[in-house]
Amino acid sequence: MGIDWEWIFGDENSENFEDHFSSDYYDDHYDYDSDNEDYYDEEDAIPNGVDLGNIDLDKPLKELSDIEKNYLATSLGGVSYAMTQYIIAMLKGTKNAHKRDEFSDTWEDDAHEKHPIYGHLFHANSVSTSIDFIKKGFIYSRQYGESFRTGQTSQRSDSLDQVFGIYNDIFFDNSDIAYRLHKYNVYGPVVFVFDIDSLKDQDVRITKCNPIRLDPDKDSYRSLFFTSTDEIREAVVNESDNMAFFKDFGHHVTLFDTPAMDLAGNLKEIYIEKCYDGSGKENDLKDLITAELQNSGITGVNVVIRPDAPVPESDRRGMAAPVSEQWRFPE
Repeated sequence: MGIDWEWIFGDENSENFEDHFSSDYYDDHYDYDSDNEDYYDEEDAIPNGVDLGNIDLDKPLKELSDIEKNYLATSLGGVSYAMTQYIIAMLKGTKNAHKRDEFSDTWEDDAHEKHPIYGHLFHANSVSTSIDFIKKGFIYSRQYGESFRTGQTSQRSDSLDQVFGIYNDIFFDNSDIAYRLHKYNVYGPVVFVFDIDSLKDQDVRITKCNPIRLDPDKDSYRSLFFTSTDEIREAVVNESDNMAFFKDFGHHVTLFDTPAMDLAGNLKEIYIEKCYDGSGKENDLKDLITAELQNSGITGVNVVIRPDAPVPESDRRGMAAPVSEQWRFPE
């Protein structure tokens, strides 16, 4: 299927336009009101009283307007061709020589097939949300899921993501975290594995830490994102240890202000964890995912149940959503 951008951003005369842009979020954030002096200036779309050339990088995130956050992303976050190419090269660095001996590039399933741990993009999510990704033919941001009422599984970080201005970003782990820690991925039992070259035409940022660890009343944009390639190089690139970037799981790769990204041509594998209740639902899930991939015309994707995957208790602390909810199948 893939992304139907005309359907999403169709002109205002289309019959679906009003429905697509009628959610509270879009009403609050994207409708221009010429009578509201505190909103966008009609001439240059900058809020009155905001000097974009003099934004305090140490100002708490909660005090920044959306336009200020976007300006910082595009001017300092490295949302550019150069930054994207640098990040791609850094991620591919795991395939180079001189890796530390304790790191392996792959894990092996029961059929002795090898699957990547590094050198790819990893996105974990719930069963329900993952099936909807496949049905639509694209992975989408939390904001997209809310605005178009997809029925995505709620996450405890949603409200913070809106404050931080990252609700319309798509997040990826820097490696297969669940395998490396031998723990259940906190975001869900389905892990999408993407080709790094999926980033080539995207606007990319790197987080310094998991945003959920920050306080929007105290922490700043500088606390959340690397603001230049030089800063990334100084912080996480080490010529004698090119795995340095991957040792901090808080270094997420994010697609800036990106509602969706196609699965076809980008998605390489899907890993499934074992169900927490011992019911064997992972087998049903594999069958469902395989069928939905075929229905959506997405080919060349290997779907595998992870062997000996750790199974969390349903009330394990720190999960993005309760495990029982993450395993809810779509109706």
